[in-house]
Amino acid sequence: YYNGLNLVEQRLAQQGYVVFAVNYRGGSGFGRRFQDLSKNDWANGQALDAAAAAHYIRAQPWSSGKVGIYGYSYGGIISLAAIARAPEDFDAAVPMGGIYDFAWSHENAERLIQLWVRQGHGGSPQERPEVYAISNTISRLDAVKTPVLLMHGESDTISPFEQYQQVVAELKRHGKVFEAHSYAAEPHRFRDPANRVDMYRRLEAWMDRWLKQPSQQSLQEAP
Repeated sequence: YYNGLNLVEQRLAQQGYVVFAVNYRGGSGFGRRFQDLSKNDWANGQALDAAAAAHYIRAQPWSSGKVGIYGYSYGGIISLAAIARAPEDFDAAVPMGGIYDFAWSHENAERLIQLWVRQGHGGSPQERPEVYAISNTISRLDAVKTPVLLMHGESDTISPFEQYQQVVAELKRHGKVFEAHSYAAEPHRFRDPANRVDMYRRLEAWMDRWLKQPSQQSLQEAP
């Protein structure tokens, strides 16, 4: 995934999970043309790349048939985007520290994020509303069928905490299955190691609950 320690992935693998890191369109390693595939299409085609990976995993002989998705920062963006755009493809999701409405973030995040968002969308929300509508995940949360664990730092200015609050409100409004947990005083890069450990313990427990436990349907059908 990258040249360094991947401790969360190692931990999940140790617990019996197969961990699949998706280099979705817009990533590095395949040249500029591949990187540019995400322009004007943030969180959309990329979410479908994640869904394609879920299809691949289910087709393997070692697969249990259950697939979860998680990520932090842009990984959080894609995790929520995927279950909103491919609602049948994931059995658990843990988005962390993400931006879920880029038009709102363009107006309210710190200046470097505003510039980054404008570059990826080809202009401001006022100039390109149709492009921001493509990347908006909050407007699609009514389609979600996947159980969601949402986590965020309350002092985040890169992915402002209000994005978390907006998602929580929408998930509640639509009656979705979810849990939410936030961390007081934590910025985008957590300062307290105990909070980071807690966050990933919650992630692991959520995956265990929805991917390892028998489904409610199976329990009901059991003799």
